[in-house]
Amino acid sequence: MQLLPCPTCGQSINSKRAVCPFCGSQIVSRGRAPKPPVAAPTPSTPTLPVASATNADPPPSAAESGTPVAPAAPTARPAWQAAPRSPAAAGVPAAWWKRPNIIIPAVLGCACAAILLALTLPGLFPSRLTPQQIYERHAGSVVEIRATLPGETDLYGLPSEPQAVLGTGFIVSKDGYLLTNAHVVSEGGEAVDTVAVTFRDGTQVQGAVVGADESTDVALIKVDPAQTPRLVPIPLGDSSRTPVGEQVVAIGNPLGLSLSLSSGVVSATDRELSSPNGATISGGIQTDAAINPGNSGGPLIDSSGHVIGINEQIDSHSGGNEGIGFAVPINTAARIMRQMQAGH
Repeated sequence: MQLLPCPTCGQSINSKRAVCPFCGSQIVSRGRAPKPPVAAPTPSTPTLPVASATNADPPPSAAESGTPVAPAAPTARPAWQAAPRSPAAAGVPAAWWKRPNIIIPAVLGCACAAILLALTLPGLFPSRLTPQQIYERHAGSVVEIRATLPGETDLYGLPSEPQAVLGTGFIVSKDGYLLTNAHVVSEGGEAVDTVAVTFRDGTQVQGAVVGADESTDVALIKVDPAQTPRLVPIPLGDSSRTPVGEQVVAIGNPLGLSLSLSSGVVSATDRELSSPNGATISGGIQTDAAINPGNSGGPLIDSSGHVIGINEQIDSHSGGNEGIGFAVPINTAARIMRQMQAGH
């Protein structure tokens, strides 16, 4: 190994070294110029790290330096990403529930349609009631009527004993009007002034006979609502539209058996009935619902719960029910009732 003196510190070093291990100077070898030695740091002065690009203080902003700021250029979108467009700009209409010019007429149209359906459907598809439902609904509107008719005079001009008559009636108005048969409250064209009216709960009041028309066998009675239970009228139907085969019920007091129900069908319509004074009652309704003495004046009710007739008479060879009963059409009874209420 060849030793050479360091040109700077004079120490002997290996000739193959490029830097002196004692002073740190570069050894001149093969024509290379020596590098200046690196000054060793003094103990009193600590070496500060050189600031890097990551921890160096940032340069002052344009706002701090007073330099005018140019508007930022818009960020470029990728070619595959389309710019958002509003529904109106895209030609797409807004949802219907967000458009008042559509939602308001639609709501009004639906409401009108619902009202029309509610008004027309009951007429197109009338509800059918069972006899039990009819009885529960209307039995409280049927009353018992008892009248005492004056006796007839015999050949010697002596009056016979007064005759007690039992019949049925029903409420037709909240102000106390009842319908029944004329033959329940009159005899030979002479009607009694008052009758005894008994309601379902047992309440008995006096009723005034407003009128009795023996030609149609219709009578109208008036009671004082202040003396009676709550009056619930039975709605009147249209007897001219009653079909043969219609289910019907009769509610009355046959043979004194209060508020009895019998059911059947309309056997025929447009029957001619004979009135108490011999006049003809047209449009009579024939039914096979059981009708007996005491049912006279009671309602004949159809399956919709409307009165279509006043039970009036039976055709019998035995004196009892044989499946052939007749009722005065309610259209006729309603017309006579209005005339009596008007004082005619």
